[in-house]
Parts: sequence; structure tokens; C-alpha cells
Amino acid sequence: MSHTFNIDTRWLESRTATGGTGIYIKKLVPALLKLDTVNRYHLWGSPVKMSGVTAQNVHSFPFQGNWRRGWQLLWKTVGWPPVDLPGPRCDLWHFTNYVAPPTRKPFVVTIHDLTFVKYREYVEPKNLAYLERFVPDTLQRAGQIIAVSESTRDGIVDAFKISRNKITVVPHAADPRFGEEQDPVATGRIAKKYGIDRDYLLTVGTLEPRKNLKTLFLAFSALRKHVREQLVVVGGKGWLFEETQQLIRKLGLADRVILTGFVPDAELPALYAGAKAFVFPSHYEGFGIPLLEAMTSGTPVVTSNTSSMPEVAGSAALYFDPDDDKGMRLAIERVLGDAKLRQRLVGAGHEQAARFSWERTAHRTLGAYYKALGVGNARVVQPEVPPA
Repeated sequence: MSHTFNIDTRWLESRTATGGTGIYIKKLVPALLKLDTVNRYHLWGSPVKMSGVTAQNVHSFPFQGNWRRGWQLLWKTVGWPPVDLPGPRCDLWHFTNYVAPPTRKPFVVTIHDLTFVKYREYVEPKNLAYLERFVPDTLQRAGQIIAVSESTRDGIVDAFKISRNKITVVPHAADPRFGEEQDPVATGRIAKKYGIDRDYLLTVGTLEPRKNLKTLFLAFSALRKHVREQLVVVGGKGWLFEETQQLIRKLGLADRVILTGFVPDAELPALYAGAKAFVFPSHYEGFGIPLLEAMTSGTPVVTSNTSSMPEVAGSAALYFDPDDDKGMRLAIERVLGDAKLRQRLVGAGHEQAARFSWERTAHRTLGAYYKALGVGNARVVQPEVPPA
């Protein structure tokens, strides 16, 4: 028996499109369609580009403009009417970004992290109010909850008293293109475009307080006296971005820190592959796709020892306390100065990244759909991800 699944792709039009949520939607949908030719899929909100995937069982249903804003205002203010009215008919919804509108159908919701619970001070006030109001109700109503890591699932259980059986852990993955050999000429051209003229450290993520760039800049300020590398920061402007710029000027790092802003997807693999080391100082991550992108690229990783980072990076990273700028500096200095350590981390990184794939993500997601419907499907076998 086949089913029809509606996937909420509205977020591809918002600023989340270039972050983890956008990557998640853009990679999950093609993987599901490549895996599953039995069920029908409706993409509700925005279309998804699917190069290399030919599927007859998918249709896009735009949901935009004043029409969309009017419906969303009703959902936020009065919790009515059900999303099934403007949306296409289905057996199950998959809401991909924390909150589910009212619906008469079973649904699955994806929770990407619990920053709004664990680090409220790092969330923009209007977003914090929205999540605190609507997420608890969404979790209670959901047929299944997708958590992107064991760390996130544990947080959901602790904060909202949800049964672990209602939560399916579905890790993300890196795009295989990060493992492709890079053209030296193109790499040099990209480096020149962003003003990179020497060896460099790389960090990737939206420029916002949760990413902990303040501590990284303090560590790098002390480190620059001993190394010649630049620090390249890739990411769009986020909440309180101005504070990031002010700190760079205050520490006198304008000549050593490069803020690239948004970088096109096609240029990211070259920037990862060209880095001497990848530094991920975030206070908290629900998953942390950039860690896998760096490891797939063959770049040694130095990262925080909190939340999901050890779960994702395993033994393939050197860790530090994100609140300790001295410890962060020492870890970075150790990687830069020890060629054998870098080589070991690169080898371990390739092995660790291979444990994750979007195919496995699709398998587990489809399993969550069937759990929410209360049915089984012998055609779908979920492969186990080897333990980290």
C-alpha cells in the first residue's frame, strides 16, 4: 500500500535556507525520492532542486505571498484553521522546522536543536517567544519527533518529558562533493576573491552569539603572535552581527580575520579543502554539519567538547572547552604545529564522516513516517549507522 507524504519546504525562502535547516531540506528530499518509488511526495511551500534525481512520484505545491502570510497569522493567533485546507491532500505531514500548524492528519516534526531551551540568551527574543509558545504543543501532538542527534533527543526527553519511543534519531550528513579533488586553479581564484593570501584557519556558520566567535577571536588574538595563518570566517550575518565586527576592530584583527559573508555552495568545498585546520567553537549544536564537511574534505578538526560535537566528530577531532579561550588557543596551536597529528586527524576524519550519509538519513526518516502512521513496510529496511 502506498501513502502520500507532505513535506514542509517553506523554509527554503527564509534566512534559514542557507543554514542547517535549508541544507537539511535540500538534501533530504532528493535522498527520499531516490530511495522510495512506492509512496507519493508533495513539496509544500517551495520547490527543491534535484539534480541527478528523476522521480515521477513528487509534485510541488507553492505556498507564497499574502495568501501564505494570512494563513500563518491565523495559525499563530487563533490556532485555526487546519493546514490541510490550503495544503494538498496527504496521509502524513512532515514539518521540517520545529513547529507544526494545526492539522487533522498525523505528522512528524524535526527538532534541529534546543538552543531556545538550553541557551535562551543566544536566541533572538522574537524567535525565542515563538518557539517557547508553539514547540511544546507541537511535540505533544506529533506522531513522531525527529531529533538530529542523540544529544538532541536527550534534551527533548529532559525538557519536555516526552517518551524516548516517540523520538527517532536521524543524523545529518555531508554532501559527497566535499570529498572531491579540487582544481588548484579554481581554488586559487576563490582564495583571491576573498582576500586569502596565506595558510588559513577556517570556521563556518551564521555569525551569531551561539557560534561563540567572541572566544575564538580572543584565542586567535593571542595566537597570532606565534603563527602567520589568517582566520577565515564563512557565514551570513546573524543576530547581533555588529558586535562581531566591533570585537574584530577592538582586538586589532582586521588584517588577519576575513569575514567572507555568504559563500555560494559551489565555492565551499575549495575553502574547506584549502584550510590548514577547521575550528568549530560553537557553544551548542543540535548536530553540526560543518564538522562532517571538514572531515570529508580532508581537513583536521578542532572543536568544542559540548552537546553533539563529540557525537558527530568522535575520535576524529581535538576538543576544547568553548568557554576557555586559552584552552582553545592551545588546541589550535597544537594542530597547526604538529604535522603527524594533522595527518592522524585527517585519516580518522575520513573514517568518521563515512559513518553518515543522506541515504541513511532518508531510511530513518521514512521509518519515522511509518511509525507515525502506525504501520510497517517490509520494503524499507533502515541500515544502522555504526557507533561513533
